[in-house]
Order: sequence, then C-alpha cells, then structure tokens
Amino acid sequence: GTATVTGTTWTFAPPALADGSTHTYTAVVADAAGNEGPRSAGFTLAVDTTAPTQAATFTGYTDDAGTDRGDFPAGTPTDDTTPVLNGALGAALGAGEVVRIYDGATLIGTAAVSGTTWTFAPPALADGSTHTYTAVVADAAGNEGPRSAGFTLTVDATPPVQTAAIASYTDNAGTSQGDFPSGTPTDDTTPVLNGTLSAALAAG
Repeated sequence: GTATVTGTTWTFAPPALADGSTHTYTAVVADAAGNEGPRSAGFTLAVDTTAPTQAATFTGYTDDAGTDRGDFPAGTPTDDTTPVLNGALGAALGAGEVVRIYDGATLIGTAAVSGTTWTFAPPALADGSTHTYTAVVADAAGNEGPRSAGFTLTVDATPPVQTAAIASYTDNAGTSQGDFPSGTPTDDTTPVLNGTLSAALAAG
C-alpha cells in the first residue's frame, strides 16, 4: 500500500497481522510515473499475542532494619522502609521474559531473577503506608501471564511512646520471700521481675 504523508513524516497501517508471524517492511518514494527512489533498510516486526503461561508468586520479604530482622510472610508489618520482596517461579523464564512488579495498579519495575527465584527492592516506602504488590511474568511483546495473589506490606517505623520500668522482683524461695528492689541479692533461681508502663499498650 501507500502511506499517509504529512510534511516529512508518514504513517501506514498494514493489513491485520497473524499471531506468530514475522514481517520485514521496506519503504520507498515513488513518483507519478512509478519511478522508485532508494529503498529503505528493512524494518522487521514479529507479532506475538500469546501470553506466558507460568505464574510468579511471593514467598515473603526481607527486613534488614531495626531489631526484628530476617524473612517474613505477607501481613507482617515492617519497620524497614526499604524491604526486599522475594518470590518464586514455576519454571525458568523464557527468552525475553521478565517478572513485573505492581503496587496496586501501578507498574513499579521488574525483578532480578535467578533461576526460579526472584527479588525486588521497591522504591523507599513511607512510614505508615500500606502496599499491596502483585507479580506477573511478561514476555518481550508485553503480554502478561496470570497475576499473582496480592502481597500486603505495612510500614511502621514509628516507635511506641510508652516507657517501661522495672520496679522490683519477686522471690518465692528460701526464707526471705517477697518483693525486693534492684540490687537486692536473691537465693531464688527463678525470680519474677515486676514492672510498670507509662500508659496502656496499644493493640498489636
């Protein structure tokens, strides 16, 4: 066919292309008498509308901040504003395939894949925010396979305001039994520490 020309640019819509087909197009300027100028370099286009069949799943996240460090499952709050998401694949990725990570409906990046496992470090997360991530395998043409279940992560980097104090210990062994202050020796190998809080604990 012939292209639609506007100034020094042109567009052309080929006939519908079959899935799995590959086409190499060339363009050339022709005059009214049919004379053709130099032909362009070939422009190759492969059509792939078939989505990957394998799924990506979440296995947890890694927290390396604060006192509680390690790998944790979905639903466990974190004080790490830069946690790392971890996941698995049913099989190794095919050529050109990637694992896309979404935060809600927003694509935020692609994971680092090693064999059948993957990791992803999201952008820094705000204290008090909650995120629901999904993972999906996408091929080079942008077709996406089945979306994973949502993986929810809440960030809580604000320490409690209550304070705790140790008031005494309880000795219930030997002849000197009762509550005693700090610095008092005991013959009880299983004493009980007693304390107070500046305010009642919040839920959780």
